[in-house]
Amino acid sequence: MPRPILRRFLHIWAAVLTVCLCVQAYSMLQKGIVTYAFSDMFINYSGGFVRRGLLGSILLWLNAAGIDPVAAAMTVCIAAFAAIAAYIIRQFIRRGYDVALLPVCFLLGSAGAYGFSFLRRDFIILAAFLIIMQLRKKLPHGWWIAAGNVLSVITILTYEPFVFFSLPFFILTTRLHTRSWLRSVAYWIPSAAAFLVCCKFSGDKAVYDAIWASVSGILPNPGIMDFFLKGNFDVMKFHAKMNFFKADCCVPNLLTSLVSLTAIVYYCINAVPQFARRRIPDTFRPRMLLLLLCAILGQAPMFICLSTDYSRMFVYATVSAFIMLFSLSEEESGKLFPPACHSLADRLLLRFDRILPPSQAGIILVMLFIGVAAWTSLGITDFMQKSGIGVVWRTATLLFH
Repeated sequence: MPRPILRRFLHIWAAVLTVCLCVQAYSMLQKGIVTYAFSDMFINYSGGFVRRGLLGSILLWLNAAGIDPVAAAMTVCIAAFAAIAAYIIRQFIRRGYDVALLPVCFLLGSAGAYGFSFLRRDFIILAAFLIIMQLRKKLPHGWWIAAGNVLSVITILTYEPFVFFSLPFFILTTRLHTRSWLRSVAYWIPSAAAFLVCCKFSGDKAVYDAIWASVSGILPNPGIMDFFLKGNFDVMKFHAKMNFFKADCCVPNLLTSLVSLTAIVYYCINAVPQFARRRIPDTFRPRMLLLLLCAILGQAPMFICLSTDYSRMFVYATVSAFIMLFSLSEEESGKLFPPACHSLADRLLLRFDRILPPSQAGIILVMLFIGVAAWTSLGITDFMQKSGIGVVWRTATLLFH
């Protein structure tokens, strides 16, 4: 059981973080969120089929109907975040987990730490993942596969990174019913095919010109859409350089990311058992570890050479892992991974605990000092700014400057 003084500090610090995150989010909304990163929500099919174009085409249609597309985009982002937050908070309360653990930058605090200008479609695709997993409880298996593929294809056409963390979980969940790896993979071929089509139609200068012509009256600048002007190989080289070779304040960005990864895994597998109001089953830690590793390794192909947005990788991993944990029964969770994976998780935990023993003080320190760089090119500076203390400092500066 948590010591009273540490629990009290946890709740006070969580309240401070929550206030700061609300202030940051409010300030961002007041200033407007049509920034460099947010503009890619308006990628559309004006120049022909292109990846990520579905949502932008819907926003253009709303604009033609007289509805402010920027306000609509903000509303969808905020509604998706609210749905995820409500679900996770409710599940934490039901299971006796301490909700004060949630306002960190790699869980629900991410929206305030980074703002919806950066986490632009992320909670939309996480909300889609939640819906698909919840439908499994309400539909017969065949209907769930069909509905899941339809929703998955729509989500992939909105933002194709969805496939990297969701498809492994969908296949594992399907195997609980089919007991066959081959059939489980085959059932999700339509979703995989949609992803491959998006990879094929990645856009070029002609597509860029057509899209910008369609949204130039809505956005102040094309922002992140300028990646359409770069070749695929140039984009890969750019991301590889930022992820592995660049440094900030003489600290390699890769080292910053590894510290983030270690701290986040430590937090997610230990925070709930350390501060729970009731006894947590011994199976929680190895199962959470496997879910986190599955989500992180599933995203590895994208984040090695196609993206520098490491904070988003960790948000996808932590939120999807908790959704999986809450969506499956205790028996299903035990059967989700092969027995060899559970043995591996037990061995990893033994070694991990020797290096970083689980403790309530350790969890508090992560909440205070561990952030995640928004993308690796920002390195250690952004890592510190997104830590708990960094968020409080930025908020104080915002309020009293």
